[in-house]
Amino acid sequence: MSRKQLFRQLNNQTVAEIFERFVASQTAKGVSDKTIQNYHSHLHSLKKHLDFSAPLVTLTKEDLDNMVISMRQSGLAHNSISSYLRVFRTFLNWARKVCGRAGAGPERGANTATTWAVSSTWMTLPILKPWKKPAASWNFCEYRNWVIINFLVNCGCRAGTIRNIQNRDVDFERKQVIFRHTKTGKIQTIPLCSMLV
Repeated sequence: MSRKQLFRQLNNQTVAEIFERFVASQTAKGVSDKTIQNYHSHLHSLKKHLDFSAPLVTLTKEDLDNMVISMRQSGLAHNSISSYLRVFRTFLNWARKVCGRAGAGPERGANTATTWAVSSTWMTLPILKPWKKPAASWNFCEYRNWVIINFLVNCGCRAGTIRNIQNRDVDFERKQVIFRHTKTGKIQTIPLCSMLV
């Protein structure tokens, strides 16, 4: 099937139908079962705030901004909203790539959903302020949290990865740490900066 044919087919499908194609594509790509479950869970939650029966190409930036407003008004936590939007942005970027340049599709125009997905800036994280060194009066929990935060900033690993690091995984002489518990299941060796060591 050519890109133009695929675009025409997607042009007539609803957000929900195309989202299912996205999930099928990610499954075929080998994305983990947990991530696929996460996609379905997020789809279910997003349906409360956005009309998934509308054709994807009709979605505008205003529709998506209203979806975010609806989520905030319903009392969802900031982290939950961020999580839902990350998945939805991934979906919109996938749809844009699938459609390619085959006509005036979802990737064209200043007020379209995929333009919103690529250019929206309200999702960006605040710049991390430097963390002050621990004082002698800090208790163990405060010191541990300080180390974990600095470690996350240095390595960018997942919470599950950091929880599974053991003493034997940290090599101070070589300035590296081994991640045995990763999303992909592959063991990784990550360098540590001198300051963190």
